[in-house]
Amino acid sequence: MKDMNLDVHPISLVPRWLADVGDGWDAHFSRYVYVPQSVEDLRTPVRVPLAGVTHAWFRDQLARLSPNEELAMHSILTQGRRVRHIPMADLVVKPGQIGEVTRWADRYLGIDLDFFDSGRSLHAYGVRPISETQWVHLMGRLLLGNIPNREPVVDSRWVGHRLLGGYSSLRWSKNTPHYLKWPTLIRGAAMKDD
Repeated sequence: MKDMNLDVHPISLVPRWLADVGDGWDAHFSRYVYVPQSVEDLRTPVRVPLAGVTHAWFRDQLARLSPNEELAMHSILTQGRRVRHIPMADLVVKPGQIGEVTRWADRYLGIDLDFFDSGRSLHAYGVRPISETQWVHLMGRLLLGNIPNREPVVDSRWVGHRLLGGYSSLRWSKNTPHYLKWPTLIRGAAMKDD
């Protein structure tokens, strides 16, 4: 944790999400064990008020991870029976392709995204939560973003797992040797130059 700057971590987006949805919403996380090329998705759920997703809460969750676990945020926000989703995407491109990817996202996804280098891929988070219907459409657009005979943009296995799970999910920790780095902001929605 000492090598992580939380000002450039996805937790920095929480105040923007709170400003959009308001108080009374719960965020959903999980502790999970990564199993390469598996269909299984082994997760222990963690639910917390979105307003309670603070630096102290995050540090406490990291301290609770077993040596083989990671912490992921889920897209789903709940308030009673109401559901919203934070747009998320796992992109199989390198940080050097950020200009190309942001143009692709602006054209095909139509939502403001912040991009984080996760070490092996780029993670994207929407600035504003969306409805469940909009989330399904987003996942479909992500799948269609991979054009035949071209390098893929989106991790289609990730989309498949997330559709089966009913929510998106991206890693917030770096607790196991499989992952190379903390997710770190490389391009915010307000940054328009390449």
